[in-house]
Amino acid sequence: MSHLAILSLLLIAFLLLYDWVIKKRRIAVRDGISDNEFLESYRGKGPTEGDARILEIRQRVARELSLPASKISPEDRLIELRDRYCLVVSGHLALGDLYDDLQLEALKPDNCQALSPETVGEYITAACALESLTIE
Repeated sequence: MSHLAILSLLLIAFLLLYDWVIKKRRIAVRDGISDNEFLESYRGKGPTEGDARILEIRQRVARELSLPASKISPEDRLIELRDRYCLVVSGHLALGDLYDDLQLEALKPDNCQALSPETVGEYITAACALESLTIE
């Protein structure tokens, strides 16, 4: 391997490590939001009977983006979460997975609608409307 190739690999490794450290720091200093605060913000009122599903979908979004659920709120834009807090490749793949799961369910013959939610809250609303969407 040439010296240039080795230097290039070291530079890439350094940049990825730097990106990871910066994004982990951003997550650590971001304010948290409890389940009840999340539900109040999402619904504009206190807990109701569909809360378990809402929190389940919130957990899925957080897991896909490798974020603690307590660090995301309904108003957060999915692309901004990805860009600000996720590693370059994994964030794009995770957001793609979330959108793909929603689209596969939405485009089934009994639904036939294209969805492209921008915020966590819009994603949850769309996922709740598609009762057949399974949360893994």
